[in-house]
Amino acid sequence: MDSMIHPDDLRRALETAAPAWGLLQTRYGQLAETECACGQPGVCCRFLPEMTFAEALQWVEVLRRQTPPRRADTIRRFIEFYATCPLHTGGCPFLDAGRCSVYLQRPFACRAYGLWSMETGRRRTADNRASRELLARQWKRFGVDLPAENIQAEMDYCGHVSHRPPGVAGDEGLLEVLAGIYELDRGFAPLSDRFETHYHSDFSFLLAGMLLGHRKAVLGKFAVVKDLARQQPVGRLEALLDQVRPERLFADLHT
Repeated sequence: MDSMIHPDDLRRALETAAPAWGLLQTRYGQLAETECACGQPGVCCRFLPEMTFAEALQWVEVLRRQTPPRRADTIRRFIEFYATCPLHTGGCPFLDAGRCSVYLQRPFACRAYGLWSMETGRRRTADNRASRELLARQWKRFGVDLPAENIQAEMDYCGHVSHRPPGVAGDEGLLEVLAGIYELDRGFAPLSDRFETHYHSDFSFLLAGMLLGHRKAVLGKFAVVKDLARQQPVGRLEALLDQVRPERLFADLHT
């Protein structure tokens, strides 16, 4: 059985996704609004958040509604993010001058930042750091030493985020909202399961896999990261980006 997600799969999912997006916004509306006073807008957006498949479809719809030139530029940034992470990542491709350009469609993981308790936030940060250390060891097994100084580090959980009630804040309430968001993904099975299992809930991987082919995306990433780790010219990155043809995907999605 094919375990990948193809443009036709997205097209069919998008045809029935609008009710799920409405419910997503309802779930999001339960959360308290956040505001950060750290003075560094966008600094917490250096990595892409994990998301559900319904949330990923929201982002596909955002791309679909962009003008072709802007869409091509945004997708190029997503593919570059995928190919160069965990080295040289420039932050979420939807960041614009330190601000979120898809604020109304930002996923739960972004909205919940600062609403978790400090204990949970710090534990999640520690878990993320441990995952990045494990990833570095896995790259080393394949002969690639990731320079520690070049790996994008997980920042400390921010203590400058305030929230305005009414709205859900705190671990127990957040988990209840998150459970409701995951419930929406049942309507997209088995694609939602494939997105989580084979694309690791990574939107940039999803785009790269569909626009380049899964095998080429994975092998291309390996080659690019290997070059970056050895401080080689970035020709293979440019060659990979030159193969991206957004119209191949979005022409089938009836822009």
